[in-house]
Amino acid sequence: KSLFFMFVVAQALRLHPKKIVARMASLSSSSNVIVDGTTLPLQSFITNGALYERCVDGPLDMKKWESYGKVIVQEILNKDAGESLSQSEAIRVYQYYLPVFFWAASLLQSHRQGAAGSSNAAPLVIGMSCPQGGGKTTLVDALNLLFTKDGDTCADMSLDDFYLTHAEQVSVAEDSKYAGNSLLELRGNPGTHDTTLALETLAALNTENNVKVPRYDKSAFAGRGDRRPEADWTTFSKRPDVVLFEGWCLGFSPLGSQDSFAADPRIAPIDALLAGPYKDLHEAMAAWIVVEVESPQSVYTWREQAEESMRNAGKPAMTPEQVADFVDRYMPAYAHYLKGLYALGPEGSTGKPVLSFQIDHGRNPVSEANAKTFAA
Repeated sequence: KSLFFMFVVAQALRLHPKKIVARMASLSSSSNVIVDGTTLPLQSFITNGALYERCVDGPLDMKKWESYGKVIVQEILNKDAGESLSQSEAIRVYQYYLPVFFWAASLLQSHRQGAAGSSNAAPLVIGMSCPQGGGKTTLVDALNLLFTKDGDTCADMSLDDFYLTHAEQVSVAEDSKYAGNSLLELRGNPGTHDTTLALETLAALNTENNVKVPRYDKSAFAGRGDRRPEADWTTFSKRPDVVLFEGWCLGFSPLGSQDSFAADPRIAPIDALLAGPYKDLHEAMAAWIVVEVESPQSVYTWREQAEESMRNAGKPAMTPEQVADFVDRYMPAYAHYLKGLYALGPEGSTGKPVLSFQIDHGRNPVSEANAKTFAA
């Protein structure tokens, strides 16, 4: 009878039944969040989020959400628990990072159930695609913290960490077959990563202990970057439960047809590589998170913000003019590949779980109803 009553109420109010359950439960919840100095019911704030219905299945465990939210507030936002959050901060914690984590955690649970009885189960590998500056590194940091709080071991990897060494990148730029191709003069585009090392690292994480994951120093060589010495790589002492692998061009599908990039032949070698070693990387993912943008033009602002932070910290960094030149080299790939990624999903994702959503210029998710049409 109670379920029938909730369904009738949901129909009457034109609300999703999951939201009805949450709102009825919130009547007895005393958890609150302070947003811009105003105290709000935490449960209602959570369930009104853009990702809630797509990421959360079943009743909310408010104690867990509140506890995990405090971890993000303290470790990511560097604020005290109970301190007032800005609207953007509150959205990021309770309507972005936490829903995505609970979506990923449910995948891990299913992954374990599928491997029940196996003493040699491989980790769950989740690929994450998001343009530069879109906040993917911070999202990975948040997910890593929460998986750790759940008692799971999480290995984080960035495609950026597999950039060629500075010397190798200079060799690519000077290679006669890429002569005049500005897209391969600097790190960034497919063709400037050590895909063999990336695949070997993923394979090692699947089967071995004490695996070293490379790290990259973007401030080296006046912002041109270089791989860090092996002594600075991160070592995972035991096989992880989850691997989070993020990258700006992960999931890009090759166009194949020469006509597709006739207007910009610089894309041709990049497209060929996407059909080769990068495709192998994509196939290694068991699930995907795709963080979409309305327009890649936001990358100019986001990249400059990152470089400005490095300059303010006294680290070598690119000038605003160098940032513009650097980002210019990514724009052709965005123009050719993002539309397909958003419409068809990542390369190699057929039959796999994919969570796709758009973020605004402030890097917070927007609802599907409010998402804007992609404009290259």
